[in-house]
Amino acid sequence: MGEKGTATMIDFVPSIATTAVAIPDSVCLVIGNSCTPSPKLLTLGTRYNKRVVECRFGVAAMSLKAGKAKSFESCPFTTFEQLQTALGYDFAQMLDLLKESFTSKEQYTPQKIAREFDVDDPFEIVKDIPHVYEVKSQNAGFDLYKRAYHVLTEAHRVHEFKRICGEKDLNEDTQVQQLGKLMNESQHSCNLYYDCSSPQLEELTQLARDSGALGSRLTGAGWGGCSVSLVKKDILEEFITAMYPYYTKERPVGDQLWITDDLNRYLFATKPGQGACVIDPSVALWGM
Repeated sequence: MGEKGTATMIDFVPSIATTAVAIPDSVCLVIGNSCTPSPKLLTLGTRYNKRVVECRFGVAAMSLKAGKAKSFESCPFTTFEQLQTALGYDFAQMLDLLKESFTSKEQYTPQKIAREFDVDDPFEIVKDIPHVYEVKSQNAGFDLYKRAYHVLTEAHRVHEFKRICGEKDLNEDTQVQQLGKLMNESQHSCNLYYDCSSPQLEELTQLARDSGALGSRLTGAGWGGCSVSLVKKDILEEFITAMYPYYTKERPVGDQLWITDDLNRYLFATKPGQGACVIDPSVALWGM
């Protein structure tokens, strides 16, 4: 459950568990809607499901290199976390393994995957993934190195964020600067390595940094939707005003944003709150 003044770090392995992470009091979060939806049904084979396929290929290749799989198609792992746990590696060791596992940081064709990893049909290990036929038929190349690099470094950034929030020896200004830096690195990786940003999200997050945000990144799966920015409370009013041009400037025909005059619907400040909670009616006092 959420707690006031804290973010919640969620672990899914080995079971779902939550950790409250206290957010410095001098900052707030500003949500900015890019007003550009991601057409999920139109991109079944090129976005979400393709990333899962690319990551599974990456896990198999790294498992083979580490000697944890006898063959590409018999890889016993489906996630990088499973492989890392089996190896007992830290973050730096996983990055070293990543570099050793691929001859190229660029795209692999299915034919190159088959040759390099000695597998007849690489898609055999991903046949359980939804819409894998669309993924196979709509893509000539797959980014194995870049997707793996993003997943590994993004997971590391989450734990670094938690660590920094808990550093009692850091003064708060240094603390929030480091948190903002992690958010900016995350956005850079989402754009460059996971390719899940969009021109509008890049524009929105860059404007946020130029307007005084300590850090700004997309939130959610990407390719549209919202950004979240870390902003000092003492500049919040000026920051919000500086962000309005994203919504009000003239754009070329076909690139206009579908918005109303109420810009507060698309851009607003928030802070970690209580969130969902359990109310026991046997002890709760209800106003009449």
